[in-house]
Amino acid sequence: ASFLNAMTFPDKTVYPFATPNETDFCNLMDVYLNAVFCPLAMVDSAVFEQEGWHYELDDANAEAGTPERLRYNGVVFNEMKGALSDPESVLYRGMNTELFPGTCYAFESGGHPRAIPQLTYESYLDTHARHYRLDNSYIVLYGDIDAERMLRFLDRRYLSADDCAPRTPAEPNPMGECKPSVSLDAVVPMATAPENACVGLGYTIGDARDFERVLAADVLMDALMGGNESPIKRAVLDAGIGGDATAFLMDSQAMPVALFELKGAKPGAKRRFMEIVEGEAARLVADGIPRDLLEASLAQLSFELRERDRGMADGVVLAMNALSGWLYDDDAALDYLRYEDAFESLRKKLDEGYFEQLIREVFLENDHVADAELVPVDKAPDDDDAAATRLAQTERELDDERIAAIEADVAALRRAQEEPDSPEALATLP
Repeated sequence: ASFLNAMTFPDKTVYPFATPNETDFCNLMDVYLNAVFCPLAMVDSAVFEQEGWHYELDDANAEAGTPERLRYNGVVFNEMKGALSDPESVLYRGMNTELFPGTCYAFESGGHPRAIPQLTYESYLDTHARHYRLDNSYIVLYGDIDAERMLRFLDRRYLSADDCAPRTPAEPNPMGECKPSVSLDAVVPMATAPENACVGLGYTIGDARDFERVLAADVLMDALMGGNESPIKRAVLDAGIGGDATAFLMDSQAMPVALFELKGAKPGAKRRFMEIVEGEAARLVADGIPRDLLEASLAQLSFELRERDRGMADGVVLAMNALSGWLYDDDAALDYLRYEDAFESLRKKLDEGYFEQLIREVFLENDHVADAELVPVDKAPDDDDAAATRLAQTERELDDERIAAIEADVAALRRAQEEPDSPEALATLP
């Protein structure tokens, strides 16, 4: 495989792979689709415990006569504790919670460490049955391949099969509908160094199905914030309210967002940050955006889309681009791959005030806006305290039989991890 991974988004999970070898392509497709639709975790709870979470008893202090301490362990549980130790990740999560309450975007797609130990095996099975099924999937084939042969293989092995994932009449969770709202008071406390203070400011730009508008917003963000001399970034840096400022378009979601971030924010900088962004936006609407800035950003984005240099196989990039429209509209499967007409349209609109009007609509007249301030504290009322409280309560309720069961489960899990695969298991691989 030249690429093989799985990536979680708030509203989808993608399982792309690539290889330059046709035989390996069929082999990988078989193994990977089996892993997606017929995972061992459906019939073996130990896989759920290993990848998700399980209890362990830490008896390091047993010799000293202190009680054994109950703790959580698990691959994803530990990964997400690491991911959410990054201040920017915590800020972005806070922004999405404020912008999109009541939707899938308000949640941590990888699983929040606070919530992971509350996930039961039964709930996990139900979620898989409702979401990871053929009628809720999108399949992309790309490359110099015999498409008919591949489709026959897919149909024979999976698309017409009825013996993999359990059937359920229950529907997948909806992505959720989010009505416009303005939220400007969010504070996210985090136990981190003072220099990690940051502020996020997000403006929804519309609907992902309007590809030309999404593309124009991407061009606009680069023109306004792409370099130290870009108009809004220059104004923010000159104000001295933080260490640096960045901006980007949060796309690959139903409602893309223009997100500004102030890093190394000084106390009281949140309100001033918004005043500068919107003040400069108003000035640019009145005076006009320098044409050379827009032309440069248009050329840069056009080159990047043609180059497709994302550090991964070409087809993987194209497949994920396709999902940026296809996931929200069956008729939009190719919209995010056909950008030439959109660029030509935007070039014609350079002299028509289109980008100034876009600034007005997104930054000055928008009724769907949020900000969030990450405030470093010595000790946040954080999830570690809540987890410790839950664990202590659970530990007090353990009897000898339950302690022995936990120890036996962990020992069995260790044996399964350390033992070589059986000949019968290895024989299932192509």
